[in-house]
Amino acid sequence: MTRRLHHAALLAALTWAAACASTTPTPQTTPPDAATPQDDPATPPPQRSRLIAAPPEEAAEVDEVERIAQDYTRRVEALFNARQDEINACYLRELKRDPRLQGAFVVEFTVLSGGRIGQGPRTSQDSLRSKAVEACIFDLLRAITYPEPYNGEYANIKRAFTFGAF
Repeated sequence: MTRRLHHAALLAALTWAAACASTTPTPQTTPPDAATPQDDPATPPPQRSRLIAAPPEEAAEVDEVERIAQDYTRRVEALFNARQDEINACYLRELKRDPRLQGAFVVEFTVLSGGRIGQGPRTSQDSLRSKAVEACIFDLLRAITYPEPYNGEYANIKRAFTFGAF
């Protein structure tokens, strides 16, 4: 009797599972004969890839926007690098007044259409704590004509400046 109940319960479970199962096949991420990380403990877990919430025909468009944004970032960084001596002079001037001056701060600002700073600059994560260095660098940043924002409207810039012997 117990055996019949066991078979009946198993049959009911299989019937319920079959009824609930999707009729659409689930795509396999690895071939059935391929080893998975669970099969081989020496295999590192797979790297998570970047997810793009766009259909394949729009994915190329998303990649193009990302490429343009990265290009814009490189162009802005080149402007900072071209003025590195002036930026260092802001720090060195204050270092003469305070030989123990060292630290870092992050500058954030918004570049508007036309290449001028709209909002900011402002600091965050400030361990330098020198208003004179900050003001000097802000003046330099405001004097720069930045590339036209890649979206035609604005670009938010965030850049760390570190000074001292670290």
